Amino acid sequence: MLVTILICGLTTVSMSSCSKDDNDDNNGGEPASSAIVGMKVKYYVKIESQATLDACNATVEYTDANGKTQSQALTSLNAFSPELVTIKGLPNKAEMKLTISPKDDWTAEKYDVDATYGIGAVAVDVQGNGKGTLDVKTEIITNKGVKTETKKTFTRTKTVTITADGKVGSDI
Repeated sequence: MLVTILICGLTTVSMSSCSKDDNDDNNGGEPASSAIVGMKVKYYVKIESQATLDACNATVEYTDANGKTQSQALTSLNAFSPELVTIKGLPNKAEMKLTISPKDDWTAEKYDVDATYGIGAVAVDVQGNGKGTLDVKTEIITNKGVKTETKKTFTRTKTVTITADGKVGSDI
């Protein structure tokens, strides 16, 4: 009888002690399916006035899902806001560069620059699910009456990063 009680007791202890080994955990104790593997990035640029488009060339360069730089000329008042871009790999970085410069054939004495731009990111797991809130922080460029003779170019660069431990940061 005593042997039977001991065997039952040992069986219970040994079965409960191996349950942690049988699951899909990584070293951090989270399921491997929720491990952070990269980030989702959102870009946003909007030229706010037709006067800016008439006088200036506007271009946005941004990091695509393969980590390559893409370029897009902005030719309308529609916002440049592509679908979320998922960039895999830790650590990693995504960058957006907005350039607004007067057109070579602009003959008026002055021009205006009026635009909004921003970037945001959130960590992403193996299934592509965002971990946290994706918040695009925007800034505004407003510069009225720029003298054409100065040929002033406005360049703004924004960067988001993800660290090796899955923390998203921004230079905004």
